[in-house]
Amino acid sequence: MITSFGQRGEAKEMEAIGFAGYLTRPFHRPALIDMITLLLTAKRERKRIPLVTRHTVSRSASLEQSVTTENIAFGAHILVAEDNRINQMMVTQMLEMMDCKVDIAGNGKEAIEMVRQFDYDLVLMDCMMPEVSGYEATRTIRKLDGEKRNINIIALTANALQGDRQKCLEAGMSDYLSKPVKKPELQAMLAKWLAYSSSEAERKNMDTRPAPESGLPANLADVMDRQVWSGFLELVGDQAAGVLHKHCGIARGYLRAIHAALDAKNYKAVADAVHPLKSSSQQIGALEVARLAARIEEMCRGSAPNPFVLQDLARNLEQQQKLVEKLINQTFAERKTA
Repeated sequence: MITSFGQRGEAKEMEAIGFAGYLTRPFHRPALIDMITLLLTAKRERKRIPLVTRHTVSRSASLEQSVTTENIAFGAHILVAEDNRINQMMVTQMLEMMDCKVDIAGNGKEAIEMVRQFDYDLVLMDCMMPEVSGYEATRTIRKLDGEKRNINIIALTANALQGDRQKCLEAGMSDYLSKPVKKPELQAMLAKWLAYSSSEAERKNMDTRPAPESGLPANLADVMDRQVWSGFLELVGDQAAGVLHKHCGIARGYLRAIHAALDAKNYKAVADAVHPLKSSSQQIGALEVARLAARIEEMCRGSAPNPFVLQDLARNLEQQQKLVEKLINQTFAERKTA
C-alpha cells in the first residue's frame, strides 16, 4: 500500500486487511527498493514477517534477524555482456562481492556464443554494443534450443525512459537496470530473478565499513556527484587511482574520435564514440560529462543533426572532461602527500 495520507493506526489496519508493506508519500527510491527486497527475500525463504514500513526498512540493516540481501552470497554464474571496460570492472566487482562467478562478453555476438557454450544463471546485457546489439543478441538467445532460451536476461540501459524500457521487454529481456548500476539495485535484481533461498547458499560477512569521505577538493566539488563518487571509491578501494587514470586515457581517445567524426560529418560514428563515454562517466559520478554526452548522442541519432550545435557541445564536453581529470589528479596527489 502506497498512500499520501498516512494516519495513526492505519498501518495496523492495512496489515489486518492483508497488505505486506505500507509506505507513505513522499518517499525516496532506495526506501521502495529496500522494501521490495525485504518482501521478495522473505517470500523465497518462506518466512513470515510483520508488515514492512519505512521504519522496518531503516532498522533492517542493524538487526540480525532482518531479512535482507545485504549479506547474501548468491553463488551464481553470471555473464556480463558489456563493451565498456570501466563498466565491466565495476559490475564484476559488485558481483564478486556477492560471491558470483563472472564471465565477460565484449559484444552481443560473443554473448550469444558464450550462452550457447556455457550454463549461466543470469545474463546482464548492455543494450548498446558493437557488432550485435543487446537487443538483437537477446532475440537470438530466445530462439536457441532447450532451456537456454529461457535464461534470465537483465538489460543494462543508460536510458530510463519508458519507451526504452518497453523496447527491452519487447526484445525478450526479463527486466532492466538503469546505469550507473548501483549495488543495492543489483542485489535486489539478483534476489528477484535467481529465486534465492538461504538454504542454497551460505551467508558471508561482507565488508560493511562506512563509506569513505568523498575526497572531492572543495573548488571542484561541482564536477562530480558526491554520492556516486563515494560509492565508486568504496567499491574499488585501492584500485581507484589506476582505474580512474585508465578511464581518463580512454576518455581522451573517445574525444579524439568524436572530433574526427564531427569534422567528417559522420554522425553515427560520433554517437558510437560518445555512448561509452556517457556510460563510464555515469559510473564514476561525472554526471555533467554524461549529460553532455547524452545530448550529443541524442542529436546524432536524430534525423537532422545541427553541426554547429554539436561542435559547441563537443567543446563543452572536452572542457568538462578536463575538469574531471584535474579533479582526479588533484584528489590522488593529495592522498599521496597525506
